[in-house]
Amino acid sequence: MFGPSTQGSLNTDIKELEITNIRLDVNVMKDNYHDLLNRVIANENTIELLKKEKQNLTHELENLSRQLSCEIEVLHDISREHQQELNETHFQFNHTWYSFNQTVHELSYNVDVLDNKYLLLERKRSGESFKECINKTEVVSVCTFESTVEENCFFYNDESGLDKKNWRRNSGGTSTPNTGPSRAMAGNYYMYIESGSMAYLENALLVSNILQQDVKLCLSFYYHMYGKSIRTLEVIVSSSGTNKTIFARSGDQGNQWYYKKLYIQPASNLQIMFNGIGGHNSYGDIALDNIMLFAGECVIPANSENERKITLREVIDARKLEYIVSHPDDFHLGSRHINGQKIDKNGQLTLLKNCLEQVNEKGERLMNYYQINKFGRYWTEGDIGIQNMSRKIRHTLCQDFVYDIDMKNAHPTLLSWYCHDNGINCTGLDAYIANREEYMADWMMCTGNIRDEVKAHLLAIINRRKVNLEPEDPEWYKEFYNGMRYISDSIVKLRPDLYELAKKSKNRKGTDYNIEGTTVNYVMCSLENKSLMTAFDYLTEQGIEVGSLLFDGLMIYKDNVSSERLLEILAGCSQNVKEVMESNEPVTKGWYAKNWQDLVKNLTDRVNDLEKEIKGGRSRRELDAIAKEDKTLDSIKTTLENRLG
Repeated sequence: MFGPSTQGSLNTDIKELEITNIRLDVNVMKDNYHDLLNRVIANENTIELLKKEKQNLTHELENLSRQLSCEIEVLHDISREHQQELNETHFQFNHTWYSFNQTVHELSYNVDVLDNKYLLLERKRSGESFKECINKTEVVSVCTFESTVEENCFFYNDESGLDKKNWRRNSGGTSTPNTGPSRAMAGNYYMYIESGSMAYLENALLVSNILQQDVKLCLSFYYHMYGKSIRTLEVIVSSSGTNKTIFARSGDQGNQWYYKKLYIQPASNLQIMFNGIGGHNSYGDIALDNIMLFAGECVIPANSENERKITLREVIDARKLEYIVSHPDDFHLGSRHINGQKIDKNGQLTLLKNCLEQVNEKGERLMNYYQINKFGRYWTEGDIGIQNMSRKIRHTLCQDFVYDIDMKNAHPTLLSWYCHDNGINCTGLDAYIANREEYMADWMMCTGNIRDEVKAHLLAIINRRKVNLEPEDPEWYKEFYNGMRYISDSIVKLRPDLYELAKKSKNRKGTDYNIEGTTVNYVMCSLENKSLMTAFDYLTEQGIEVGSLLFDGLMIYKDNVSSERLLEILAGCSQNVKEVMESNEPVTKGWYAKNWQDLVKNLTDRVNDLEKEIKGGRSRRELDAIAKEDKTLDSIKTTLENRLG
């Protein structure tokens, strides 16, 4: 057994061992601490180096950014300069082209005038009397103002003292900028009043010889009323001391010539007077050109609907276009066919940006039109024009300035007229025209498609799209489809010349698809253009400026066109088309204004909701229930049918 001393010694050894172990642990911890401290110091050095490297890179990036910004600004300056040069070149080209078109028109017109002069001289040589000439409906007075004395011109400045100033003969522009014409309507000379030399409301009279008239006469002339201080132009008929104003225009009518014809009833001691009234400053020059007096009906200079050189002044709201360009998703650009090419969303956006760059500070630019095969539709030249914009965009940009007027259901009704005129059976087509809304609604129910999709599908069938008929298809649909196949076959036999033209066009594109349909389309587009140009001539004659051609319609400026006059104009377009096409019945379903009084938003929203419901696959019974619950639905359909076509 161990004694007390031994036990104490053992305890001491144990404690010393523990102390030794603790010392070893402390030394290890010291070594670890020194190692960790060295690592921390090394990391701090690395961090400091990284901070310096980051700072250097930041400085380099800032320098590079400043350098790139300078280079970009230089490129922007160069781009702006080039764009400005391009715009100036484009504008100069448009003006040159416009001048060329005017020259061609003048030459054509002067040939007609010279023919009439020659005919009149021949009748004088043969001893034919004035009365005999009148009874044969021919020109009896021609005033072109190309010479100071014109043998057959019956109009001259008044010398009786009824006016204060005289009309002046002039070539080129007037003495004051921004008023009056830049050139004659035809030839080199015209007559005008110099507003700058007239006191406010002073007048100048251009009067005719005293005529002893026992048959109706027709007076035709061109007038120009451009300037912020334009006052009034009047045509007055005086007979035995009684004066009657038969025509009057007041205010700025735009920088263009307008054609006008007026019928004058038989009277004794008759005198015709053009009365030009001065404005309150020099910006009120009024001009006249090519005054002609016809016996009987007016003879309008021949002007075919084809191969015209047309230049129109387009006006848009540039601020709204800026918004559209910056918010394209709000306007669902999608893809469109522009001048025969399919343009996607990005392509349309680029064209809209180009349009924004090309307009002047008033949102104006000149737009030229051309025909592909010297007949049919007129297309815009160059970049996108109002013609190629979607209805939503063009109405957004132009609705404050113009009425968008259109032939209702143009192609089907024009084709029906053509079939009846050429003895082609078109029972299915006529049934579609008479029941279009009902048939379209039925096909919407059958297919679940929205209205625009159904309309496009049915028009494609008219252009001979091939479809597979199903037993469950409606009978009207089958009759319509088969009828259109018969019509296209008949037209191909009737117009082999158009078929060959369509065939050549398809060959150039490397395809032979649907040549018959293209032939039918040529016929419809030709008739459409004849109707459109008839309306264009009628509107010009009425002193209304056309802003854009839209294939089966056009845009006219709202200046001096009240809602009451708009109704008269639409009726006049329909009547003139009927007369030109030599039809006892209306050739189209009439003309209407798409944006007249602007479409009511809640009507559009309701129809959109209806289309979504149809698209969502609602059954006919469900939709009928919705229609019964919503009492406004019928009026919505009627309103859209009348205004949207």
